[in-house]
Parts: sequence; structure tokens; C-alpha cells
Amino acid sequence: MSQEGRTRISRRRLLKWGAGGGVAVWAQARVGMFSRSASAALSRPFVAIQGTSSGEGGWTLRQDGLLNDYGDAFPFGPLPRPSSGEPYLDLQRTPTGLGLWALTKAGEIVALGDATPFQSPTPTPISRESFVGIVSTPSGGGVWTLTKAGEIFAFGDASAFETPHPTPISREPFHDLAATPTGNGLWLLNRVGDVLAFGDATPFESPDPTPISRSPFVGLEATISGEGLWMLTKSGAVLSFGDAEPFESPHPNPPGKTVFTDLARTPTGQGLWLLTAAENVLAFGDAQPFKKGPKGPQ
Repeated sequence: MSQEGRTRISRRRLLKWGAGGGVAVWAQARVGMFSRSASAALSRPFVAIQGTSSGEGGWTLRQDGLLNDYGDAFPFGPLPRPSSGEPYLDLQRTPTGLGLWALTKAGEIVALGDATPFQSPTPTPISRESFVGIVSTPSGGGVWTLTKAGEIFAFGDASAFETPHPTPISREPFHDLAATPTGNGLWLLNRVGDVLAFGDATPFESPDPTPISRSPFVGLEATISGEGLWMLTKSGAVLSFGDAEPFESPHPNPPGKTVFTDLARTPTGQGLWLLTAAENVLAFGDAQPFKKGPKGPQ
């Protein structure tokens, strides 16, 4: 790990609990339910969600490349079958809202709309690790991709950050990443909730072990200011740090033991969408429930 990465692991505990934070009631979320069997959700889970630039719609991505559009989201249609045959795992909207990048487990990047195409990394011992996340630079002229081992690949105008060497944090599998508003920093999230900060990313301390935080962490979003983070667990708990609004999150054991896979922030930063493997979309704050509009899937 670079000296920069080490010095940014803070001891400040900024997790917001108590009134308005932590865990609340499942029924208080506005839920868009799309009927899918539990077995289908396990075999072909939905893994990524992105909202449109207006906040009036969005996309959900299934591992096999099914890309559903809702509201005012452009209907890009199903994604092509990756040459590697590996599943899709993440999705990133372009800053204009007119394009998407989709990332496969093998690191292939599929560009749609006005998304700049980037060549997948040449296979090496590093890039053979499973890829787990993709995030765009503020300009849309570059992206970072992240492997489960914590390796960061920079494309286009994305700044290069030194990959952490094995530490107690980096030995845990990484699951997601987020960029600072300036594009000069990154946060990496691992499965136990440790957050590694690079560049101008504000450091946040990992949550203390609780029944909530023991559920694997699966998603990370930064606030518009870059002074806060939301972290999502597989059981659906949303943890807020810094200036992140402490949205009431579902009970950690919702009906049917729902598996959560991703979250996305609204354009205003005043709301969140949470995605489950079965494509249930929960809306919080000013997030609009996903609805099948005239452009939606038929």
C-alpha cells in the first residue's frame, strides 16, 4: 500500500446511528416490485442499478446482460454476450446521462450511447482477478475498474492510484468503489466494511462489528460534496458517514431474507435507490420509484 493509502485510514468513527439513522422499518420504503422467482434471482441475479441524470428513471442490470430501463431511461436493450463468457457485475452512467458502461467479471468494458469505449486490460496475474466495480471520472473521459483483490485500473483521463499491498484491510475481498467529485480521489470498500481512501478522498473509519455490519458489504456511494458516504450491506442496511443523509433503511432481516446487491444516489444527493437480486427497487428520500414507462421493457 502506498504511504498515501496508509495515512488515510482514519480512527474517526463517523457512522450515524440513533434518530433518523441506522435501521428502521422495511415498510417505510417505497418499493417497486417486479415479480421474479427466488430461484431465478439466485441463478440470474440483478447486480447493478443506475439512475438517469434527471432522476426520473433508471436502469437495472442482470448478470446475463439483461438491461431493463424505467421511466425516462433510454432503452439500450440487452447487452452483447461477453467474449470471455463471464457475467456482468457492474454498471456506470456517463455524466451526460446519455450512455452507460457495463463491466464483466473478466474486466471487459461494454460502452453504450455516448460512453467512451475502453480496451479491456491484457490478461496478467493481476487482471485475472475477478473485477467487481467501475466508476467514471467527472468528465466522462475515463473510468476506474476495481478487482476483488483491490487492484485499480485507470483508463482515459482517470488518475492512476497505487494498488494496496497486502494488509489486514486489503486481504478482505473488495466489493465496490466510488470517486470524489474532483476525480482526484477514490474510496474502496471491502466485504467487512473497511474503506480505503486515496488521493483527496476523505477518510472514514470502518463500522464497529454489530449484527448489522456483520452482513457482507456490497455497495458504496459518495455524496455530491464528497464529504460523506453511504454503504450498503447484503441484508439491506444502509450506513451513512460524514454529511451523508441517514436514510431509514430496511430491517436487516426483511421478508424472505431478501438479498441486496447495489445502490445508486439520486442527482440531487437527497435520495437513494437500493436494488435486490430479484429486481426489487427500494426508493428513499427524493428517489422516484422505478416505473415501466413507454420506453420501458415490454
